Amino acid sequence: MSDHGQIEPRAPGEIVSAAATVDARNAIKIEERVTIDRPRDELFQIWRNFEQLPSYAEDLESVTALGDGRTHWVARAPGGKELEWDSEMVNEIPGELIAWKTVGNPDVAHAGSVHFRDLSGGGTEVRVIVDYEPPGGRLGGMVHAFTKLFGQSPEQKIRGDLQQFKARVEA
Repeated sequence: MSDHGQIEPRAPGEIVSAAATVDARNAIKIEERVTIDRPRDELFQIWRNFEQLPSYAEDLESVTALGDGRTHWVARAPGGKELEWDSEMVNEIPGELIAWKTVGNPDVAHAGSVHFRDLSGGGTEVRVIVDYEPPGGRLGGMVHAFTKLFGQSPEQKIRGDLQQFKARVEA
């Protein structure tokens, strides 16, 4: 852990919060990335404006700021089911990183980070890392339940959301 107790390196270039919200033994890690033809600082500011994210993510109903770095999220799943969670920001490096964890009793416990990196050929790489705990544990049946709930695997869901974000910010 760093001297500040906030972040520690897990792999070269990967920063995570020391304040984990998921049980690592039961969590599933997803990492997806996309290249977007927009400046890094601009993409960071769009993402950082959490209450506006529903205009970029189709399944996201609302994000409400609660104060002190906490937000309340409501997402729509197939069949009209709503999923809700509260999260708190655990790390922010302007223009580079936003990290969060769920708090309280979320429908799906998770922690994650979004990384923004300039590419030498132009554009920005946006990398999303999410550790989530499927309801009931890591076994295949729980991943199947997630897939049934959202109509796609967690990896497909995050990949699709990133592609949708890319299409909307580049338009």
